[in-house]
Amino acid sequence: MKRILLFCFILVSFFITKAGFVIGYQGGMYTPAMANTQSTMYYYNHVYQAHFHYNNFFKGIFIGVRTDAKNGWFNVAWNKKQNIFSSDYIYKNELWKLSIRTKMNELVIDGGFTYKGWGIGGGLDLANLNVQTRRGKMAEFEASKWGNEYGAPIKLFGLPDYPGFSFILERHFSKFLILRMYYQFGIGNVSFANDGSLTFYDFKPNNVTLALLINLGKF
Repeated sequence: MKRILLFCFILVSFFITKAGFVIGYQGGMYTPAMANTQSTMYYYNHVYQAHFHYNNFFKGIFIGVRTDAKNGWFNVAWNKKQNIFSSDYIYKNELWKLSIRTKMNELVIDGGFTYKGWGIGGGLDLANLNVQTRRGKMAEFEASKWGNEYGAPIKLFGLPDYPGFSFILERHFSKFLILRMYYQFGIGNVSFANDGSLTFYDFKPNNVTLALLINLGKF
């Protein structure tokens, strides 16, 4: 799937003749919260004396190719949204450590209209969500590897885990500096199935995001 998304990104970028590269950094919060991640933290806090403190926030990079017309824009980008929670805990009278990572990689295709320094538009989002953990005794934790906490995501015909849409509002401070605010909402849920069981874990990573972007093509 990563190769398919990369191919789509390169293919669309190739046909954007007047495009410039856009880089940026973003942060935001999931709406609603990731309930299964909260439940895992609650369990470790109350059973194994862990000290997890859940929050809905994430952060990550934004890399794209963008073309601007007189009254609008078209953008193809890849971005990452990630948060990591870590805590020590007691297991069989020994000190262990657990880290939980939620990571969403997205291919975004969007466009919109601009007027007097403002922009409004929408986009198509093709996202893959991973919820992973790594654990180990304190002395061995750094050598541990990330693994899927809830099993593998259920895919339909190899499509991304979480296709969706976004509403976008932009403020253009100059030709090269853009503040982007958007709400992303997906189609359905992301479902994970534990190997060898009939237990399913659903996530709905809708989110509100604020991104500060630099349009290198305008320098």
